[in-house]
Amino acid sequence: MKRKFYVIFSELNSLDNFGYISKIISSSFFLSHDIRREVELVIIIEEEKLAIKFVGTKIRHIHVDESSLSGIIKKIKNHIIKGRRKGSPHTGITIQSYNKIESIIFSNSYIEDRKGIYIEKIRENVLKEKEFSIILLENKKKFPNIMHKFKPVRVTLLEKTISTKITILNIILDRWLEGKQGIPT
Repeated sequence: MKRKFYVIFSELNSLDNFGYISKIISSSFFLSHDIRREVELVIIIEEEKLAIKFVGTKIRHIHVDESSLSGIIKKIKNHIIKGRRKGSPHTGITIQSYNKIESIIFSNSYIEDRKGIYIEKIRENVLKEKEFSIILLENKKKFPNIMHKFKPVRVTLLEKTISTKITILNIILDRWLEGKQGIPT
């Protein structure tokens, strides 16, 4: 099942938190023995109107350790700082600019919101479509315009980091594909 995670940050300085961004990348792609090829991670920097797209089928030379991922994040940020608003700073990673955020997000996406419907209730729709696309926001208060444009879904009962939510989503989707309940009770 194709999985697409859109992570939206308000400003470019968000990329400076290498540990946090590394965890988001790791939780999106890494398995114990391989990487998830069916995943796309799109990190959106709203202030710059840029989308940084990591494609699981194309990404190469990426390792789980934070120092390796930090080096890739630095390459991406340097690419942007040098005024390159599109291109590929690393194999399987592309940068593109956009005018409206809706133009780069799949229209059938869900948006993570603790007030949304519980994720288990959308299981049949997701399995039927064979694709899952969700938006995770750095700070919901900074993006009030986006919240009402997509279908809200609740992933966790308590507030968690974006990387933890992605890990939970990957576990739920894996279990659904195995014919099991998303979260064991």
